[in-house]
Amino acid sequence: KKFKLNLTDPDIYHSISSRDLTYFFWKYENHLRTAQQPKGSPMAEEEYSTKNSKFKMTIEHIASQKPKESVVADDSIMPIIDIEFEENWLNSIGNLTIDPKSANSSKGNADFDQKNMKYFQKAPLKTQNELEEFLINGKWSTEAVEARKEKLVAFALDQWSIGKIND
Repeated sequence: KKFKLNLTDPDIYHSISSRDLTYFFWKYENHLRTAQQPKGSPMAEEEYSTKNSKFKMTIEHIASQKPKESVVADDSIMPIIDIEFEENWLNSIGNLTIDPKSANSSKGNADFDQKNMKYFQKAPLKTQNELEEFLINGKWSTEAVEARKEKLVAFALDQWSIGKIND
């Protein structure tokens, strides 16, 4: 119960170490690479744990922590980052992914529209490629973050056989 509770914490970004989050998303990336078409080779542990700052894996917020614009246009796929979004979804596991440090830095605080079009859709990481399937009515909404969180939690419970124990 505590494992699942920790994964569903709306502030998981601050409540567990970035190293643990990176490890989680590395495991998830390898799951996607070996379970979904087109299948690919898992990301090697050396690639995941590199000390090279350019390629070191970091945690990326899908909806930026500090978006460039405080008001989002109606045609944006990005949610409005208000107090409620910040408290319940911004730092949720459903709004996080991994990214090499150099790629993460190049994205800066771009909004989801720009990140999705320029980076996520063409990323070498399946954790980023899959984000579009969570869009609801073409938007990265609170419902999208929740749906992705549910998928990630289900993966974790299965990966570490916690779901089988709870059954």
